[in-house]
Amino acid sequence: TDPMGFVIFADGVFHRSQFETPFGVVRGIDSTTYRLDPRSGRVAPEWRTMTPNPWKVAFDRHGNLLQRFGGGHLIDGLGQVWTPLGVFHPYGTATVLNYAKGSGLSVISSPNFPDDLQQGYATAALLGSYTVSLSRASATDGPLVAASRLDVLSSKNSTFRPVDVEFGLDGALYVSDFSSLIIGHAQHAMRDPQWNHERGRIWRVVHRGRPVARDWPRIEGADAGQLAALLDHPQDLVRHHARIELRKLGAPAVPAVERVAQPGGASDRVRLEACWVLLALGEVRPAWLDALARSPDPLVRAAVPALVRFGVERLPDAAARLGLAAADPNPRV
Repeated sequence: TDPMGFVIFADGVFHRSQFETPFGVVRGIDSTTYRLDPRSGRVAPEWRTMTPNPWKVAFDRHGNLLQRFGGGHLIDGLGQVWTPLGVFHPYGTATVLNYAKGSGLSVISSPNFPDDLQQGYATAALLGSYTVSLSRASATDGPLVAASRLDVLSSKNSTFRPVDVEFGLDGALYVSDFSSLIIGHAQHAMRDPQWNHERGRIWRVVHRGRPVARDWPRIEGADAGQLAALLDHPQDLVRHHARIELRKLGAPAVPAVERVAQPGGASDRVRLEACWVLLALGEVRPAWLDALARSPDPLVRAAVPALVRFGVERLPDAAARLGLAAADPNPRV
């Protein structure tokens, strides 16, 4: 789920999808990414692109949607505006990086990894190059781009197939290794004896010079106040699960969220987290949006239009708010 509780999913090139929903049939052609609202059951195409085979999606602490494509592209979702049926973004639009073909992606948020890499990208290549890389992120000119590259795990052995990467609560990077000499259902029969059905691996990558977290917060079974306090936690994974539990609590969680996000006491990032939770619960706080729109951090200001977009039914001045964002001097906003 994204920070607002929407489910993001995708299908690849050559697909013709028809989703039967209570609101009618939703169709997709080729490489399409969708947004499902679990509260209403509505499905809508988010974008379509000539870049084939979308895979992993991830979100940074400002709510930016990033998506990895099979050709190796890591795409900045802000550059993939909504397109009607049959209209596609050109190949490679809004590319953040492309080191080699792969599917693995995770936003770096870890007490164990260097400070300058936080909110950067861990990516994995599995075809032609067998490498796990870390990249620093930059949005200086508006679009997100990779500003550095550090390969932390690699092999010349083509059975090393890092298909996914994720950070744990301990701050370590976990690498899922498919560990197969052959890949690709189009190139190899499923009965080919070279397929490996037994030897998948999980690799754990840590920085030996930095601490590994050994005591993480209680999330399951925590009350609303404890969960709301975690909206200020430095790790994305902790905040992600705290938001999920707050959404599960529903309306009784609202007072606790309001307490941690009051203007004057909360940081802009905590208030942004609170806005995401309340939007998922069907509520909008215009005063909080006003405060975020005045934030000195352009990445916070750039998160406001999405809150306006999905809260438009509760914001009679939505057009004015979007106009204010359009006039922002920072190109990402």
